Amino acid sequence: MLLYPVRRLLWAASQMILIFLGVGVGLVWMLRWAPFPPVGVVLGYFSGKAPQWGWLGSLDGLPHLRKAIQVLETEPRLRRRPPLAQRVAEQVFYPPEAKKWGSFFLSKLLELLWNEERLILFYINSIPYDTDVYGIQAAAQRHFRKSIEQLSSGQLAELLLRREGPPLSVPLPASLHKERQRLERLLLTAYGS
Repeated sequence: MLLYPVRRLLWAASQMILIFLGVGVGLVWMLRWAPFPPVGVVLGYFSGKAPQWGWLGSLDGLPHLRKAIQVLETEPRLRRRPPLAQRVAEQVFYPPEAKKWGSFFLSKLLELLWNEERLILFYINSIPYDTDVYGIQAAAQRHFRKSIEQLSSGQLAELLLRREGPPLSVPLPASLHKERQRLERLLLTAYGS
């Protein structure tokens, strides 16, 4: 007699889980075509801070940027970081200071639904450069007062270096200038190929 309500409750819980999974997969599938602001941007708008965010529509005009990200992702010194799909999941779907529970599973879903170019596109459009600046396009506007297409290879190298380094409001430390020059050479070789 007691078993019937427990089975009914388990059935209802399983149906709710399936509904949430279906909605989640549907949302991620829709994001294949639509720009989606990171959660930090959405929360900023609702709190009245109005963060700066710019969507870079595609990487077609910026093959050097795509190649630089691909090379940077394969560097041996960065092996301890989570994979690109997991960082995309954390940047897009989680608030900046929140615990990133479940980001591993969400990253596996992203890997199934999106190709590498889409992951890179969402990654560079959701990088938190400062407390109120998200994405490489907004960082270029804020820091250099130029669009991403107008940046020199040195300026683009600095933005790539700052994606996990000092925020835009802080001058680039002297210790990072050698790394910036290395990234600039990498971008220059990517321009030529």
